[in-house]
Order: sequence, then structure tokens, then C-alpha cells
Amino acid sequence: MSTSDYLKSQSPKQLLQLTGAVVDELVRRDINRTVNNPISDYTEWLVTRCLRLKLAKTSTQGYDATDDDGLKYEIKGRRITPRNKSRQLSAI
Repeated sequence: MSTSDYLKSQSPKQLLQLTGAVVDELVRRDINRTVNNPISDYTEWLVTRCLRLKLAKTSTQGYDATDDDGLKYEIKGRRITPRNKSRQLSAI
């Protein structure tokens, strides 16, 4: 059975339970820091890892990471889907 067929066979309750389990596993692997939208946490994890930045504490206002010189970075991510193709982010 393909992943798509498997998901189609699940009830809404089962899909929500699966979503929760996936987010919990991402937190356990230290990829996500919260159980909120995984796209935001994953983007922060990916950017800080690739650019060798240090993540700020969770819920720090105004920035998400710093470099070795203390320069602050605001990291944004967006999930592009067939329903929402916009790549526009709000002004920072």
C-alpha cells in the first residue's frame, strides 16, 4: 500500500494522532523545538545547521539565531502547496 493510499484509509482522528506522533518524533530528534507548526522549527533547524548559527532560546522576540559575532537572524519558512503557492512573507 502506498503512503497516499494509507493516509486516505485513515479517519480524521487517526490522521491527527499520526500528525502528533510525527511532531513528537521530530522534537525527540532535536529537529523541532516545539510541538507547534513543524515547518517553522524545521526551517530554523536547517538554516542554523547549514549556516553554523546558534539558535536563540524558544520564544525569543525579534530573532531566531545568532552568528559568532552576535549578529541576529530572523528565520522564516513557508510550506508551498498546490492550494497555497504564495512565496511572499511579511515584512521583517
